[in-house]
Amino acid sequence: MDRVTAYPLEETTELDVLNTNKFAMIGLAKLAVAVLGTGPYLHGLACTPGAGLNISVGAGQIYKTGAIDATAYSSLGTDSHMIVKQGIALDSTVLSCPAPTSAGKSINYLVQIGYADVDTGDAILPFYNASNPALPYTGPGGSGASITTVRSAQCLVQVKAGAVATTGSQATPAADAGFVAAYVVQVDYGMSVVPSANITLAASAPFLTLTLPKAAPLDSPQLTGTPTVPDVAAGDSTAKASNTKFVGTAIANALVNTHLTGTPTVPDRTQLDNSASPANTHYVDEAIQSAVISAGGTPKYVNASFAAGSTGNYWTDTSAGPFTVTLPANPVGNNILEFHDISLSWGANFLTIDPGARQISGYAVSEKFILDVRAENAVGFWWDITNQVWRIK
Repeated sequence: MDRVTAYPLEETTELDVLNTNKFAMIGLAKLAVAVLGTGPYLHGLACTPGAGLNISVGAGQIYKTGAIDATAYSSLGTDSHMIVKQGIALDSTVLSCPAPTSAGKSINYLVQIGYADVDTGDAILPFYNASNPALPYTGPGGSGASITTVRSAQCLVQVKAGAVATTGSQATPAADAGFVAAYVVQVDYGMSVVPSANITLAASAPFLTLTLPKAAPLDSPQLTGTPTVPDVAAGDSTAKASNTKFVGTAIANALVNTHLTGTPTVPDRTQLDNSASPANTHYVDEAIQSAVISAGGTPKYVNASFAAGSTGNYWTDTSAGPFTVTLPANPVGNNILEFHDISLSWGANFLTIDPGARQISGYAVSEKFILDVRAENAVGFWWDITNQVWRIK
């Protein structure tokens, strides 16, 4: 990162201050690229019902690529080099979402997030008066005019209304240029408040779901030994029905080492009971099934949105598309739930963990946890009855 050099008794100029600000911003931008990538990404900005037909979007930030300075930054002028910029919203934003006025109608609102450099902080400043240094000018050249004092990197939070339509056929509008879609809010005729269930993540909303402090709990089950090469190649469907999948020995070893001790044997194939979706038969290693059962009972296969039980294990299949798991509304002490990426498809179609009115440790109340990275190990949640939060296992 560049730094301005100054010397004793040097007469400094505004360029020293401006370049100090600019170099610091560029340095942070390059660090952000190394950690996050080029974006856009959103963090925080939890969306919850407000009073009446209002919603509230909490504090947060957006990371988005843009020019260093698209307009002149005082004496420095413009700079078209592209960097990742951070727009910050320190306070919640309240957005109005009126209901349709005709029976049987609904409307979808899109909460969209953008970035903007905004020159603000207007003030009347003193300026050097060469003809009478003891009497400074008021404003530039003695004009008395106010000028901006801050280039604010802002996170813009807006709501965009779709078209009113028959309930079930209403469409969500696309995000405006320069904005990214964050949430979809459905409001029906006759509503006086916005239900929390009507606030959902927009498709492909780029929220950061795994920050560095949250990465450690996910990595806590340490594996022992070296997993062997899978005994069945990916996509093998020999002697199995259409759309079958087989999980190889390497994954079995990883899961067994997570939950059990000792050396796992080469697993046999076991067909899962999948009465809800008989066309999508899955085969898994018995070692995996044994590991899961030892950790909390017979596993359940799911491939659509559902409310989890009070405890247990779930094989989740997002190969057909993303869906949401809602954690128990009234958990008790030692509730433990574990979720397995049975089709190794979280990276393509994410799994959302919704705590409902509860809280996941490290997140805001009702903030969702999104699993969007292919996982060969289970991700678990346990209810901390002392602190009344879900903790990542």
